[in-house]
Amino acid sequence: MIENDNISKIMEDLKPDINNYKVYEDHLTEGIRCHSRGDSNMALTFFEKALKISTACKKEILKYNDLRNICSANNELAKAENYMKKISEVYRDIIPYSKEIISKAYHYMGNVYWEETKHEKAIKCYEKAGTKLNAETAYEYQKQGDIFLARKEYADALNYYNKALDIQPNCENAYEKIGNVYWCQKKYKRAVEYYKKGNTKPKRLLAFESFEIGNAYFKQKEYNKAVEYYESAIKFSSDYVLAYNNLGATHRIMNNDDKATECYSKALKIEPNNQTATAGLRTLKRVQ
Repeated sequence: MIENDNISKIMEDLKPDINNYKVYEDHLTEGIRCHSRGDSNMALTFFEKALKISTACKKEILKYNDLRNICSANNELAKAENYMKKISEVYRDIIPYSKEIISKAYHYMGNVYWEETKHEKAIKCYEKAGTKLNAETAYEYQKQGDIFLARKEYADALNYYNKALDIQPNCENAYEKIGNVYWCQKKYKRAVEYYKKGNTKPKRLLAFESFEIGNAYFKQKEYNKAVEYYESAIKFSSDYVLAYNNLGATHRIMNNDDKATECYSKALKIEPNNQTATAGLRTLKRVQ
């Protein structure tokens, strides 16, 4: 059985009082001072100390819970109930205060990182703080998306571009950039959907429109017109594999074998494993 004196001794250090947590607010204040003096590293150190308020809250709750379990084991139900009330007080009074400190700490950390042009870190801090993001942040989301697009990490690129749209729903650049992601994935119709959501007409949208007109002329067997529009599509988007393939097929029908070979070869430079271009060249070699 646990001695009551031991319980009382533990209890002395356990008072669910906001004043016990003022030290974390002091860390915030000191961090802000350091930031204003231009000492970013020390500011971040104090903000990180302020974030430890979360750990302190968890420890206090665990200690109260241990005391409650001790009293319950000793059949001291009244005392057990009292410790349960203490836990409730922590949740009622201390936890909201703790969340406020944590939100402020992340927000101020975000400000430090933003000034250091570490925008990705800044954005993550702002997200944790629940900070309302602005047009400038939307621009940085787009820049992060551009990085992932350049790496061909399309899922991450889409994630950042969509975050930019969450902040600025009328952001035309974000729509165009999402279109570019789908274009790179050869999802041309999906790309066009996003290009059309912006008020501008990106070159790739013009390329798609020229390509579709070229297809219409091809179906009508107006091959010269088809060639004209496929070439127009390629001028607007030099990586348009489908346009090269269709232009190659049109030249083949018109017995322009050299031009057809050139088109299929260019398609394979862009996409080495493209089956249509490979088959087209194979057919031309058989004919020759």
